[in-house]
Amino acid sequence: MGYLVLVGVIFAITGSAYVYVQNQHVLKEDRKRAIEDEIAALDEESGQLQRRIAARLVHSEIYKSLRRHRSTLERIPAAAITTIPPADGPTVEVRDASDE
Repeated sequence: MGYLVLVGVIFAITGSAYVYVQNQHVLKEDRKRAIEDEIAALDEESGQLQRRIAARLVHSEIYKSLRRHRSTLERIPAAAITTIPPADGPTVEVRDASDE
């Protein structure tokens, strides 16, 4: 009888240890996933900033070139720019003749 109790205690301890290790593994995976998501968000933000900087540099270079060549072009005031939203109408599919 004492032998069965000892075997039962060993199985209980082994099972508890297994569950504990599995829970720790799940927690580490959750932390890893959260860090990977944060890295992806920071990469996207970095890419957006790099694109904005590149656009500003290109704009600046164009402006400098126009000034160097004494262009008569004038700046367009922001109030004069009208934004037109895209139409919600039907779309037209264009097929290449080689597709047929």
